[in-house]
Amino acid sequence: MNSIKITDNISLKKLAEFFWKLEKEFDLIHYEINDVKVWQYQRFRIFLTIARQLGVFNHVHTKKTKFLEILSAAPSLLYNSIFSNPILGNYNKETLVFSSGRKIKVNEWFIDIYTEYFIDKLKNGSFEIIEELYLNRHLPSETKNRKHQDYQQISTFLKSKLSIFKLNKKQLLFISEIEKFIKTKLGAEINLKTLFRNGYLTFKNDFEFYNKLIRKRKPTKIFLICSYGYKMALVAAAKQNQVETIEIQHGTVNKYHLGYSYPNHSYIDYFPDKIYFWSEYWKNCMHFPLAEENKFVSGFPYFRNQKERFQGVSKIPKQVLIISQGTIGNQLSEFIWKSRDVLKNYKVIYKLHPGEFDRWVNEYPCLNKLNELDNISIIDNNNSNLYSYLAKSEFVVGVYSTAVYEALSFNCKVILADLPGVEFLEDLAKLNYIKKVFNTNDLQNSLISDTFNKLAPDYFF
Repeated sequence: MNSIKITDNISLKKLAEFFWKLEKEFDLIHYEINDVKVWQYQRFRIFLTIARQLGVFNHVHTKKTKFLEILSAAPSLLYNSIFSNPILGNYNKETLVFSSGRKIKVNEWFIDIYTEYFIDKLKNGSFEIIEELYLNRHLPSETKNRKHQDYQQISTFLKSKLSIFKLNKKQLLFISEIEKFIKTKLGAEINLKTLFRNGYLTFKNDFEFYNKLIRKRKPTKIFLICSYGYKMALVAAAKQNQVETIEIQHGTVNKYHLGYSYPNHSYIDYFPDKIYFWSEYWKNCMHFPLAEENKFVSGFPYFRNQKERFQGVSKIPKQVLIISQGTIGNQLSEFIWKSRDVLKNYKVIYKLHPGEFDRWVNEYPCLNKLNELDNISIIDNNNSNLYSYLAKSEFVVGVYSTAVYEALSFNCKVILADLPGVEFLEDLAKLNYIKKVFNTNDLQNSLISDTFNKLAPDYFF
């Protein structure tokens, strides 16, 4: 029997629970370095670093660090730093929208699928879109009133690298105690001193930029996605200037997601004032450090439009769509390779996450072998529509991607591999809306099962 390979005994659930105990033991949520709550700022990054070291997760996205790639992007970075710098010019904007640089092509233009439909509602008002870099570039957009964060991201990087700031002895001693605790309990060696120092400097420089920007533009509201991590400096600057921050849901959330889950706290300094959720399910799926009146359901218009577009499309019997994602991509490809005989009479479409497009050939040896099989097609570009595959596929195999939830809305039979992150959907597995498989025999049985329960089509979106 071929079992799924997990490289360490610790699960994502246990690691999250360890983090909550660690935070309580050292009161880390409130720990400051020169008025910057560095643990809050670096929390999710530290979690991912430890998870990768323990073999729970792989890298999430492609990292564009090659010199030639950076050099080729230099003209665009320079142009945007001069002509599309959000800090330049003296004018006011009622609303600032911080959009993602990661976009999907719709018709002739690329859009940020999470903020685009909110922007449509703002078109008669005073607003400005501020777009971050994605893999050192920006994709063409139709929407005007757009600036780019190239200058800020470059200047923050350079200022942080050139800084002579050092942690003092008291800070170093405290951080050493945390490092020892983590090593003793988990066996993971993590350089928190560097993470805290770099986090402090990045936050400080980003905060300075955002504070200046907010004072110049004088907005009353700021919309953003992915508030955890780098955008925490934006939230902090907005709060200092009494400007409301609203996060638009951009992915799955659950009680083990360290970007949002603070089970022992009702208030987090760098957390947005409000969140707009896709549905009641997400709004109520866990404890958020927000009052109930600051949680809203706004829907997911892009998904609804796509679902309507493919309404009436028939399922192709025995078509299996594999949904990969960077954190577990290599492990999932290993399991599918071991299951190739089970899948030999099925048409298999292996859909990679955009963050895997440029690296799977070098990092996923089993996927290279799968690519040689006649019944398997690897999709490593955005030329084809994910929702077309969801509409046509009878089965979907994944772990915890947003596309897994979308597959349920498309009435697919969803099968989850027992890999890190599958804990996120454990409640749905218990209710038999999805099948959780531990080995190839389980997969074979799930593919012939007729006991998949169905959810209401608008349950998640």
